[in-house]
Amino acid sequence: MTARFVLFFFLLFALFTPVTAAPSASEARIISLVPSNTKLLFALGFGPSLVGISDFCNAPGQTASIPQVGGMELNLERIAGLHPTIIIDLNSMHKRYELLFRQMSLQYLNIEIDRLEEIPSAALRLSQELGAADRGTSFCNEWASEYSRLTSNVQNARPRVYIEIWDTPLQAAAQESFIGQMVRLAGGENIIGDSSSGFPVVAGEDVIKANPGIILLAYPIDDVSRIRNRPGWSDIDAVRNNRVYKIDHDILVRPGPRALAGVSALSNIIKY
Repeated sequence: MTARFVLFFFLLFALFTPVTAAPSASEARIISLVPSNTKLLFALGFGPSLVGISDFCNAPGQTASIPQVGGMELNLERIAGLHPTIIIDLNSMHKRYELLFRQMSLQYLNIEIDRLEEIPSAALRLSQELGAADRGTSFCNEWASEYSRLTSNVQNARPRVYIEIWDTPLQAAAQESFIGQMVRLAGGENIIGDSSSGFPVVAGEDVIKANPGIILLAYPIDDVSRIRNRPGWSDIDAVRNNRVYKIDHDILVRPGPRALAGVSALSNIIKY
């Protein structure tokens, strides 16, 4: 069955299916379209209600047995076969499917997270929508406690940090990006300040001139010593002092419950 035929079938189905009220939370069958939402749902105790996840969901380990429904392009036939009652998205990544979902009597819930401090409110909204607001409250309390612990340990002196998210071309995380916020909370001072993009392409010469004391590599790289071989980079303090680190990509770029664990890991590096 071709993708075009499947889409045509679902559009016909949507046209002749009346919109009904969303089912009760106890009957919820959840499909999560984004990895960070999947992690947040597990953290809130809704893992057993997940009947479908995105192709990119790789943690926690329980996701191995949950059917995958696609990435940016969704497998509509598979989604229908899983009989979900609610579809959960992040930052409107799959909004073009919203009308179709609603016409099929599926609740489409979009969670907005652009900043670190929005994660607790997202958790609270999710738990309320799924009929267990107390879980969101508990999450928020634990988050606030850990957030307070992390911020109380930040020292006045902030090492200058360069966060590289790709190497061809060189691309960095600016201070207003999600990763930049985490580095700031962990006690670092980002050398890439305000930018029209949260992840601008940068010139190697500008990094050399800024002379960061710490370099963080937030992408898969086999050998961090390759950084030393870039023209002029051997003179950067971070390279001379062996303070170039490969860090776990997942805990930095996905705005979910592990974000503060990512801050803690960054803090251990920055305070070293």
